[in-house]
Amino acid sequence: MGCACNQRGRTQFEVAMEAGRGRVAFTSGSKPTAITVTPRYKGSAVRIKGTNEIVFHKETYEVATDGGAGAVVFAHSDQAEAVAHAETLDGAVVRERETGTVVHPAPQGARRGPHQDRAGARVTPCRTPRAAHQRPGRGSPSTAPAGRPLDTTSPPPPVTG
Repeated sequence: MGCACNQRGRTQFEVAMEAGRGRVAFTSGSKPTAITVTPRYKGSAVRIKGTNEIVFHKETYEVATDGGAGAVVFAHSDQAEAVAHAETLDGAVVRERETGTVVHPAPQGARRGPHQDRAGARVTPCRTPRAAHQRPGRGSPSTAPAGRPLDTTSPPPPVTG
């Protein structure tokens, strides 16, 4: 009996680098085998051979076509990267992998929260100027008592011990 690798109509799966956009690292006729191999290649995804349709990935955000109803064509852990890729495609949306919540474009009537940047990523509020967070030459956070300004003009005290 002959080899089954050339069967017509059999779906092949590729483990592709760079969230499914890069070179193909592994090809298999078995989806579970391809998924098992994926962790060996950082940032890889499983896609159907000959298409851009991703069937498995472990990234945080995914780009789906047709307003989210179509195939997943890109995945990335950085929301800004996913948004940049989605903006190159007509009708594509960015959604979270775990919840399926669409994060770009924002749903109608949705507003950014007070602690989100333009891409919707969470930002920690800080009222202290950036320069006050570090003492000159030390690179560590300030240990000045609250309410007292940090003296950045004088050199740090000598270490005794």
